Amino acid sequence: MTVLVGLVATACSGGINAGEDGGIAFILFTIMLLAVVGVMAFILGRED
Repeated sequence: MTVLVGLVATACSGGINAGEDGGIAFILFTIMLLAVVGVMAFILGRED
């Protein structure tokens, strides 16, 4: 969790250059997509 917070905090100060750090950028993008899918599944799966 600490690593994730550290990477998100750097997004405001320049972020990751996908041209130089393509592997890391792809991994973080995949994690972001999985997190969004998880949140959406939780929200849409609830029965009010």
